[in-house]
Amino acid sequence: MFNYGEIEKMVRLRKNQQKSEFFTTLPLSKTELSHCLGISRSTLFLWERVLLFNLTDFRNDYVLKNQILDLKQPLTPYQCWCLNRFGAIVLVYKTLDRSKVFLKSNENSFSKRIFLKSQPKIGE
Repeated sequence: MFNYGEIEKMVRLRKNQQKSEFFTTLPLSKTELSHCLGISRSTLFLWERVLLFNLTDFRNDYVLKNQILDLKQPLTPYQCWCLNRFGAIVLVYKTLDRSKVFLKSNENSFSKRIFLKSQPKIGE
């Protein structure tokens, strides 16, 4: 396990963009990610459930363990990115219900293809 100082060094925020552009090169535990985002673990778990049931790419990033999604595994860089983007949406729409409506109508903006396309190159 990493200490938070090391994790924050590995988390990269793209220059000259909104804070909602969050990138990490390593999988992070939910505790580590909630610390990096400045939110409680319970909030992160709630957002994770919303994305799990509404985003296919997010759900497909989990490893199956005995034919069941292993929700205890560390979050992938893609999942961390999605959770941070969803947090930005919650800030704008103020309620989880309105944020879910936005998410359902804009699922493509959370696709893994968009994530891979927007990742910063090493040295940027």
